Amino acid sequence: MDRRFQSSASGFSSAGAAAAERSEFRGMRAIRLSAGGYLAALLPDHGANLISLSYGPLQILHTPPDEAALLREPYSYGIPILCPPNRIQDGSFVYKGKTFSFPPNTDDGACLHGLLHCLPWRVELAEGRGGRAVVRLLCSGKTQPDIAASFGENVDFRIQYTLSPHGLSQVFTVFNNESYALPFGLSFHTAFRVPFAPYSRAENVLLRLPLQSRCRLDPETGYPLRIDDPLDDFERKLAAEGYPPLAGPIDRLYRRDPARPNEALLIDAFSGYEVRYRAGGLYRHWIIWNDDARHGFVGLEPQTWLSNAPCYAQRGETGLGMIDVPAGAGVSLSTSISARRLTGARGGAQI
Repeated sequence: MDRRFQSSASGFSSAGAAAAERSEFRGMRAIRLSAGGYLAALLPDHGANLISLSYGPLQILHTPPDEAALLREPYSYGIPILCPPNRIQDGSFVYKGKTFSFPPNTDDGACLHGLLHCLPWRVELAEGRGGRAVVRLLCSGKTQPDIAASFGENVDFRIQYTLSPHGLSQVFTVFNNESYALPFGLSFHTAFRVPFAPYSRAENVLLRLPLQSRCRLDPETGYPLRIDDPLDDFERKLAAEGYPPLAGPIDRLYRRDPARPNEALLIDAFSGYEVRYRAGGLYRHWIIWNDDARHGFVGLEPQTWLSNAPCYAQRGETGLGMIDVPAGAGVSLSTSISARRLTGARGGAQI
């Protein structure tokens, strides 16, 4: 049953009961969610992108002024879904004897960031109850020819967003009902606003990430050359006490430190708030990208496999983070975003 747009509240307000309601966001069809002081907006027609997230006065995500801006820069706003993530050289590879092909979208013929972020998704469920607002969406090879051509007609992708007093949780599921195994990789190109608190400035914000090593990238092609370069002084500081994410341009790929919690922290010393971005254990890499530090956001991208992993696997390389989804099976991955006021904080932003 397609249970659409049910809500336990007649109005949309962060102070009332949890709600999930059909609405619009800057001229685009949207579902608005509210629960526990959090507000969010989701765009089903634009890749199921959760385009806005706020908590009281905190504007957590970087949002577009209108649809035209989102179409021009689809990776700079909200939480774009990347599947397969990052680059696939020549848009094609062989996995367990089967060829998988993805439409090239770069000058060098690679497929960059896959298909899911630019396809419409069908809303299966949207409701508010029990203090939570939930929306679940489907993108399937049965109804999307591009999915059928690249993954298979009987491959389904679902994402469920849940908003609660604990923040935003995302559960992404792929189910493979084909007769062959599916190589699976996932990332989110999550664009965090810097600063996220009112009256603050970018230099007040520190970013901290659980970094173990850097993946050296070819400056011309963007493909990894070496997987485990040691961290430099800047990166060691980023991993330890934190560093301002807009202090200068950055576009780097890292392996995470498995001995630490898999989470990124954005800490605003002025407001006394932090934003925490948690990723499940299958996310083995992080990308940091800030678009030359000129547009007031930093992209934090938890990523399962190494860029171009399926092509490297063809050459016999291992440890790439590829996820095998057998025929008739599924895999789910989770992430979450939350905000909180730090103990003893004296900042100006109040909730």
